[in-house]
Amino acid sequence: MAMAEPDVEGAGNLGGSSVNRVVTAVRLYRKTGLPILMPSGRVFANDGNEGQIAARVMVSLGDQI
Repeated sequence: MAMAEPDVEGAGNLGGSSVNRVVTAVRLYRKTGLPILMPSGRVFANDGNEGQIAARVMVSLGDQI
């Protein structure tokens, strides 16, 4: 996940298992209505903040989470 990589809604995108976690979280939210806690952080100095990117992706999927 690199900040330089463009996405439809901004910069940075999620890969592999991160995308799976986001999709599962959105599906659970739609079934239960329970809030989603999205921890945030940066793994490497040149990477984006994964929590912020994941939250942006979730909102872009159509739910105000």
